[in-house]
Amino acid sequence: MQILSNGWHVPDQDEKMFNHVKGDTNRFAPNYEKRQRLVIDQEHPNKKTFLDVGANIGVWSLAMQNKFENVIAFEPSTKNLECLRLNWDGEIREYAVGDVNSTVVFKDSAKNCGNGKVRPDLTVEGSAYEVEMVKLDDQNITDCSLIKIDVQGFEWQVVQGAQNLIETQLPWVTVEPNQDITQMVEFFFNRGYKFVEVKSKRTFIFAPTTGPNCPRQKAFGIRPSTQLVLDEHNIEVKQ
Repeated sequence: MQILSNGWHVPDQDEKMFNHVKGDTNRFAPNYEKRQRLVIDQEHPNKKTFLDVGANIGVWSLAMQNKFENVIAFEPSTKNLECLRLNWDGEIREYAVGDVNSTVVFKDSAKNCGNGKVRPDLTVEGSAYEVEMVKLDDQNITDCSLIKIDVQGFEWQVVQGAQNLIETQLPWVTVEPNQDITQMVEFFFNRGYKFVEVKSKRTFIFAPTTGPNCPRQKAFGIRPSTQLVLDEHNIEVKQ
């Protein structure tokens, strides 16, 4: 484990996350993905329960700890969990998250702790090992107002396993647009969601247009970077 002078604990041999957090002067206001969190901080009207799905070493959990009433981190990687427990003292659920409750194979990445992923195609060997996977719908979550999903291509399965939670509690959802973008956009727009404008081509933020988590109208919008991703996948939306 690497222990940085600013207090962050990062897995051994990791290079990417090390570079993301090494310049932080305040771990509760990290630089990594701060544009996304700034929009949430400014525009989210009802900061109750935040679910950090794919918590990694705890960057988002720490950043949201003093913003939301309740934070729950989900992380399956054994090496990330070791650091997460030292970086953050909040609630941690040591699971992968998906569309079924089962045991799955998870594979770590040697030099990028953010690139570990569920790998149903692999068997247990080397850096691939079994973890428990759960559906968010079965996690007894209440007052959910934000879900951050960063699970390296397994985002759509997470959303499928949270369908009831999303439909009944109407949280914001921030997600990286990997595969299954078309299904993801259709899913949210069919449930009355729209894009929140964010200066990041790596992130989609969906917010409901009704209920306590609905932001002010000016928060909705599609930036050119988001439109570019939609155009690449021939997705047409109207806001």
